[in-house]
Amino acid sequence: MSIRIAFVLTETAALPSAEAVLAEHTTLSPEGPSLELIEGDDKTVSFSLERMTVVAAAMPAPVPDGEAEDAARFSLGSMGTGWQLGPHAAHVLVTLLADEVSPDDLQEFTIAVAAVALAANAVGVYWGEGHVTHAPRFFADTALEAPLMAWNGVSVANEGPERLSFLTLGMRQLGLPDMMVGAPRGAGNDAVSFLFEVLRYMVSRGEPLPDGDTIGRTAEEKLQVSYGASPANPEQKVFRVDLP
Repeated sequence: MSIRIAFVLTETAALPSAEAVLAEHTTLSPEGPSLELIEGDDKTVSFSLERMTVVAAAMPAPVPDGEAEDAARFSLGSMGTGWQLGPHAAHVLVTLLADEVSPDDLQEFTIAVAAVALAANAVGVYWGEGHVTHAPRFFADTALEAPLMAWNGVSVANEGPERLSFLTLGMRQLGLPDMMVGAPRGAGNDAVSFLFEVLRYMVSRGEPLPDGDTIGRTAEEKLQVSYGASPANPEQKVFRVDLP
């Protein structure tokens, strides 16, 4: 049995109604697999989503130890937008239960989490496996269009006066290594676009890129892939590509 968990951060401990969640899900994904109510009360509600089960449970306390607050700084949705996580006194624990979870299944679960967040008027969504907390609307938009951005926090670091690096924090949930991209200052948007383009390619491959391999944004560009210890966790390996 595979279990995945997300935390919908709320100002009150009230669980959104099942009807509101279903309505938001239909709006978000009218052509996708339907979310169907199994059973529920004012504290717990369960839904079926194809061969998976999604359970939402009201938790009358914030996520402990400031984890959700700390993870907000890693959201791409907070970079350059001024978004900050507001206080949350409670949260809704949203759990996926399935025999196995493919990337497509994980995206469907992410859309269901977004529906819970919008129905609950949440202040944020904490995706623990990605070490990231997002604004609910940003989370919903990326769930639909670019789920890897919903699943990954991105750490930005200075590398001298002229360069930056960008490191993902959540690819291990897909059984893949995180990626680090070095880039000139002023090329951050290009670096992030390249980062997630490579990650999408790696997910489609279903395996890590080989050490020493080359990739590029054009047929002529040859950028070398190299592996090393993660700056976030020296016990984990990440692969790095440097943009000129």
